[in-house]
Amino acid sequence: MSRDQRRTVRELVDAHGQTYAEEAGIRLKDTPQPLYRLLVLAHLLSARISASIAVAAARALSEAGLRDPRRMAGAGWQKRVDALGRGG
Repeated sequence: MSRDQRRTVRELVDAHGQTYAEEAGIRLKDTPQPLYRLLVLAHLLSARISASIAVAAARALSEAGLRDPRRMAGAGWQKRVDALGRGG
Protein backbone atom coordinates (compact mmCIF):
# COMPACT_ATOMS: atom_id res chain seq x y z
CA MET A 1 0.00 0.00 0.00
CA SER A 2 1.40 3.40 -0.92
CA ARG A 3 1.94 6.21 1.56
CA ASP A 4 -0.99 8.14 0.04
CA GLN A 5 -3.28 5.13 0.37
CA ARG A 6 -2.29 4.63 4.02
CA ARG A 7 -2.95 8.29 4.72
CA THR A 8 -6.36 8.08 3.04
CA VAL A 9 -7.29 4.99 5.05
CA ARG A 10 -6.18 6.65 8.30
CA GLU A 11 -8.20 9.80 7.50
CA LEU A 12 -11.31 7.73 6.75
CA VAL A 13 -11.01 5.72 9.96
CA ASP A 14 -10.35 8.87 11.98
CA ALA A 15 -13.38 10.58 10.46
CA HIS A 16 -15.80 7.66 10.59
CA GLY A 17 -14.67 5.55 13.53
CA GLN A 18 -14.50 1.79 13.66
CA THR A 19 -15.18 -0.71 10.94
CA TYR A 20 -18.20 -2.96 11.25
CA ALA A 21 -15.85 -5.87 11.95
CA GLU A 22 -14.30 -3.99 14.86
CA GLU A 23 -17.74 -3.10 16.20
CA ALA A 24 -18.72 -6.78 16.03
CA GLY A 25 -15.60 -7.78 17.95
CA ILE A 26 -14.00 -9.57 15.01
CA ARG A 27 -10.23 -9.45 15.09
CA LEU A 28 -9.29 -10.06 11.49
CA LYS A 29 -6.61 -12.68 10.85
CA ASP A 30 -5.92 -15.00 7.96
CA THR A 31 -7.48 -17.95 9.76
CA PRO A 32 -10.82 -19.68 9.21
CA GLN A 33 -12.72 -18.52 12.30
CA PRO A 34 -12.51 -14.73 11.92
CA LEU A 35 -13.04 -15.04 8.18
CA TYR A 36 -16.20 -17.08 8.80
CA ARG A 37 -17.40 -14.53 11.35
CA LEU A 38 -16.76 -11.78 8.78
CA LEU A 39 -18.81 -13.74 6.22
CA VAL A 40 -21.69 -14.02 8.71
CA LEU A 41 -21.43 -10.29 9.44
CA ALA A 42 -21.47 -9.47 5.71
CA HIS A 43 -24.54 -11.65 5.25
CA LEU A 44 -26.32 -9.92 8.14
CA LEU A 45 -25.33 -6.48 6.80
CA SER A 46 -26.92 -7.38 3.46
CA ALA A 47 -30.29 -7.98 5.14
CA ARG A 48 -32.98 -5.33 5.30
CA ILE A 49 -32.09 -4.37 8.86
CA SER A 50 -30.01 -1.52 10.22
CA ALA A 51 -26.25 -1.89 10.34
CA SER A 52 -26.29 -1.54 14.12
CA ILE A 53 -28.70 -4.48 14.45
CA ALA A 54 -26.61 -6.57 12.04
CA VAL A 55 -23.45 -5.86 14.04
CA ALA A 56 -25.21 -6.64 17.33
CA ALA A 57 -26.59 -9.89 15.89
CA ALA A 58 -23.14 -10.96 14.67
CA ARG A 59 -21.70 -10.23 18.10
CA ALA A 60 -24.53 -12.17 19.80
CA LEU A 61 -23.96 -15.21 17.56
CA SER A 62 -20.29 -15.16 18.50
CA GLU A 63 -21.06 -14.79 22.20
CA ALA A 64 -23.37 -17.82 21.89
CA GLY A 65 -20.37 -19.81 20.65
CA LEU A 66 -21.49 -19.90 17.01
CA ARG A 67 -18.12 -18.81 15.62
CA ASP A 68 -17.51 -21.41 12.92
CA PRO A 69 -19.53 -23.38 10.36
CA ARG A 70 -19.48 -26.61 12.36
CA ARG A 71 -20.88 -24.98 15.50
CA MET A 72 -23.43 -23.00 13.51
CA ALA A 73 -24.60 -26.13 11.69
CA GLY A 74 -24.68 -28.13 14.91
CA ALA A 75 -26.68 -25.55 16.81
CA GLY A 76 -30.39 -26.05 16.99
CA TRP A 77 -32.77 -23.61 15.36
CA GLN A 78 -33.82 -22.25 18.76
CA LYS A 79 -30.23 -21.51 19.81
CA ARG A 80 -29.67 -19.49 16.64
CA VAL A 81 -32.99 -17.66 17.05
CA ASP A 82 -32.24 -16.88 20.70
CA ALA A 83 -28.81 -15.49 19.81
CA LEU A 84 -30.21 -13.36 17.01
CA GLY A 85 -32.94 -12.13 19.34
CA ARG A 86 -30.36 -11.00 21.88
CA GLY A 87 -28.66 -9.10 19.08
CA GLY A 88 -31.74 -7.06 18.39
